[in-house]
Amino acid sequence: MQYHYSPPPAKTVAPTYTEPLPAPVMNAPDGRGRAIENLIPRYTPDYENDPYLREQVIQYRRWQWQDLYRSLDLKAQARPDYLNTYRMQAEVYLLNGQYREALSQLDQILRRRPDDLHALGVSIVAAAALDDKEQVAARLNALQKRSPAAAQTVAEFLAFTEKAINHPYGTQPTRPITFDTIAVFGESPNPDGTPSESLLHRLEKAKEMARKYPNAKLILSGGPVRTPYAEADVMAKWLTENGIARSRLILEPEARDTHGNVIRMVEILKANGLNKVLAVATRQHIARAAASLEAYARYAGYPIQIDGVGGGPLPSAEKQHERARYTYVNTARAFGLYRLSEFKRFE
Repeated sequence: MQYHYSPPPAKTVAPTYTEPLPAPVMNAPDGRGRAIENLIPRYTPDYENDPYLREQVIQYRRWQWQDLYRSLDLKAQARPDYLNTYRMQAEVYLLNGQYREALSQLDQILRRRPDDLHALGVSIVAAAALDDKEQVAARLNALQKRSPAAAQTVAEFLAFTEKAINHPYGTQPTRPITFDTIAVFGESPNPDGTPSESLLHRLEKAKEMARKYPNAKLILSGGPVRTPYAEADVMAKWLTENGIARSRLILEPEARDTHGNVIRMVEILKANGLNKVLAVATRQHIARAAASLEAYARYAGYPIQIDGVGGGPLPSAEKQHERARYTYVNTARAFGLYRLSEFKRFE
């Protein structure tokens, strides 16, 4: 299926670069260090053999945020013309929802190299997350001149994401699909390995859908991210204790985030010949979870039929807007519009 994006007329002929911003403050706690280094996805493989950034790749994969932010800032100051530092900063900042700072670092590249394919493409992701339609249009126009193929893919990504954000996901499926799979997106459990409140919202909905679709397999995805307990294992234990047959469950215990979930889910779907999928998450998470899964399946050459349902309470309007903005980041990753090497296909 093709998605068509019609940008508003650009008021500027060329992108207007943002002023350089100081490194943002990262208030989130650090992760579990070495224990999560090899979870899926393994961040920034483009720079893991780069002597200048190799240490920062390890910090990133371990979620050592304080050290990572500080050291990347120092690297950028020490070698201001080393463009990959800005690329890595932008990737990290986007992942953590710091869109303006990400755009600032991408514009550091574009000031030096205005036709940089990767920086142009990812800057559109950042501008879209900021709801800056004028800059999206101007940068898409610049990308069209640089690579029509890249511009077409980015335009499809924008249209796809807008449609996903506006889809009225609720507590029940709305599409006429006989599901062969229920794909459950994990959430960190409590420190003692019992389901957290948010995880329980997902599990209650997964149990309900498992009973509604008794022939569907359940993919349970999530690794030991915030605790030593893999989210998939915690979910499997709860579901079997609550009447769902163990034979229906397929566990994926290595994903670190939503993108990791969809990478592994698509691998499992392909291996088992499954393609009619009901995504399950919280009501706050379901739009970007389902969009990411559909987009990555398409990127991987395994299109699926999909719907999604959410458990738990409806989030506030502010939370919904915040999550809508972050959907651009998730779907960009799923479309292969995030890392430097992913843009090589447009050269």
